[in-house]
Amino acid sequence: MSDHQKISDAIRAFLAAGEFKWNNELPDLAGNYATLCREANERLRKCSDFLRRGLRSEAVHLAECQPNLMALTGALNFPEAGQWARLCAANSLPVGPTLVVEGLADLSQAGAVERTLSPLLAQHRVASLGKAPLHERVTVLLELARRDAQNPCWREEIQLLESSRFDELREAAAMAIAAGDAGALAAIQSELASQGWATPIPPDLREQLRAALAQHSALQSADTARALAEEMLGAMNSGDVSRCQQLRRRWEAVSSTLDAATLADIRDEIQPVLQWLDPAPANPSPAAPAPDMEAAPPSLAPADESKPRQEPRQTGGRFRKILVGAAVLLALAVLAAGVMLRFFPERAALIKEMLARLH
Repeated sequence: MSDHQKISDAIRAFLAAGEFKWNNELPDLAGNYATLCREANERLRKCSDFLRRGLRSEAVHLAECQPNLMALTGALNFPEAGQWARLCAANSLPVGPTLVVEGLADLSQAGAVERTLSPLLAQHRVASLGKAPLHERVTVLLELARRDAQNPCWREEIQLLESSRFDELREAAAMAIAAGDAGALAAIQSELASQGWATPIPPDLREQLRAALAQHSALQSADTARALAEEMLGAMNSGDVSRCQQLRRRWEAVSSTLDAATLADIRDEIQPVLQWLDPAPANPSPAAPAPDMEAAPPSLAPADESKPRQEPRQTGGRFRKILVGAAVLLALAVLAAGVMLRFFPERAALIKEMLARLH
């Protein structure tokens, strides 16, 4: 039996006797009872303060320290406590304070919640002390926050850990992109999508993953389209029309996701296949236009006979140029003769002879 229980039982036995008889044990009994009441009230006030601040685990832990606060207050708060206080006051014995029991119900309820959450709380303590990966610690905290929604401490701790986890995922995504590890990128995206995050996911992390997965998907589609193109060429070379048409349908489904440049490049490769599957109809020779009855009849003369008809015109032109040149020379000669006759009379006979020859 604990000391506080022995003290309470002794007080109750004394009061049950019904007759007050002084003895030397009464001062010690009254002093010990008063001390226990003061200690119990101090712990009750601290537990109530912890509960008001949302520190339920701390309140329950303090209450469960020895001596157990619930058992202590139960022993001290016996029905005859008021009668004992009056007896002590009347005989100048220490009087213990009235127990502050208003917060006992809240403390009891907190203890019940703690016992329900005990396995999760143990995991949380082990994960925190062992520096477990952040995503494992966040998972435990999210479950604690779900089952203990009235406690704001879990949300605050979750936000801190989630912020650190986002930094880890951002770094892991960069490494996966550099290594071309689509599996790792998909795992990161799955974690972001499946877990109920208390903190909004950073937009830059979302965009980083979206762009990386889109690029990987485009490269994968391009590889698939090229592989189908090679199979189509092989089926054409072997003359397998049915197989070629089947591959073409698959290629068309994949090609709808390709960018324009890649699609044009692969289409050039399989152009012979497409022409083989869909041959163009032969173009008929255009019909000769009907003859125009009102048009002038074609010339019967050969085309090259036009040149001789132009020859007289060309000859006459050259002849006219010769005549003009001769006339100019003649005028110059007459002018020169006049000058000679005037300034050189002795040569008049010679000049007359020259003019006679010209005429």
